Amino acid sequence: MTSINLKGEKESNDAVAAESFKRNLTKVIAKYYKDPTKVYNVDETGLCTNKLPTRTYASANALSRGGFKQPKTRVSLLLGGNMAGEKLKPVVIGKAKRPRAFGNMQISSLPVYYEAQSNAWMSSQIFWRWFLEHFIDEMEQRHGESFEVCLIMDNCSSHPPMIADLDHRVMVLFLPPNTTALIQPMDQGVIANFKVKYHDMLYKNSFII
Repeated sequence: MTSINLKGEKESNDAVAAESFKRNLTKVIAKYYKDPTKVYNVDETGLCTNKLPTRTYASANALSRGGFKQPKTRVSLLLGGNMAGEKLKPVVIGKAKRPRAFGNMQISSLPVYYEAQSNAWMSSQIFWRWFLEHFIDEMEQRHGESFEVCLIMDNCSSHPPMIADLDHRVMVLFLPPNTTALIQPMDQGVIANFKVKYHDMLYKNSFII
């Protein structure tokens, strides 16, 4: 006898649907999007902006190694890129319309698109606005006004199905339910690598006593 976890992410995934989607996607790319710069993928993730390291060095005979509470400041991110490795400008969603850290800086001058939401989560309204005002504009700048690209995303509630009908220049493909952990491109180390690099920069620019 052994103890097992009856529910988990891996067990809940639909491997059959994932394989079917991969085969169909391969055909679509081979037929319409042979240029890897024309196939894009986006995905959301949460980021604890002030998270500190949980390990440190201490003498072997130290009497106390008291813990501490991690800061809970959190934002949501929309990250994306194409098959050629070219990145899209990220979207950052915070709670405040204008965080104090911005000071007198113009929000439009930030290296990200900043949005505000009471719970700092992605919403269909924010995603809709990103698609129409930012993604389309980036595509026109990169590929010209007559561009034709493919955009792959999961089918979460903040990604309205009607997005697929907004611009004929964009073929929107939704990942099947319960397949994100298996075939979501941004989950294959891209998001994890982004967070590692972010926290590496945070630690290098922080002075902790």
